[in-house]
Amino acid sequence: MNSNFSKLMILALLAIFTFASCDKDDDNNSSKWIVKLGAQSNTTVGAFYSLSKDTVYNQADAYDNQAKIDLLCFYEHDEANNRVNDMTLASPGAKISGIFTGTTDVMNYTIKNLTTITPTLPSFDDGTAPANTPTLTVDDFNQIKQGDVIISTYFNATLTSSNKKAKMLAVNDIYAFKTQDGTFGIFKVVEVSTPASAEGWIKIEIKTYKPTV
Repeated sequence: MNSNFSKLMILALLAIFTFASCDKDDDNNSSKWIVKLGAQSNTTVGAFYSLSKDTVYNQADAYDNQAKIDLLCFYEHDEANNRVNDMTLASPGAKISGIFTGTTDVMNYTIKNLTTITPTLPSFDDGTAPANTPTLTVDDFNQIKQGDVIISTYFNATLTSSNKKAKMLAVNDIYAFKTQDGTFGIFKVVEVSTPASAEGWIKIEIKTYKPTV
């Protein structure tokens, strides 16, 4: 009896070890910082995102957490008024109007965090880089690790006055950003719903670096 019990215990431990190994592999595959955001009319995926909380909010909940919101997603295709943005990422501070409605509209926020989004730049030892030269490739992006200081060098500070959104986003597009609290980041578009629409969604991979004060 004891011998059979011991064998059963050993088999159980082996099974646990095997499943734990599989879970570890799954964790490695899911260790990327992937965020899915819905456009303004998506009823299942929220349009608002907080980096600090790593949380996606719907419009009502985002209104109650204004100070935490860093990014928002929307779709706009209005050729008559020359407002063709299609699938876009922006922030509450970008003064996005005519997209969200009701009392919880972003325009009614009392705290509007601004996340500036720019094309990426090459990094040089002296910190300089030519303006408007996107050079961060998908392979480059994939090699960068979370928290790498190089992330901050891809942000184009010369464009902060005009770059408050990334529009017409497509798979493998890459942008740099800087949040209201000084966090630098880069994101790569992983997937976009087909067709893109106000009911659609976008999935991005994010990598960030926050300088120590």
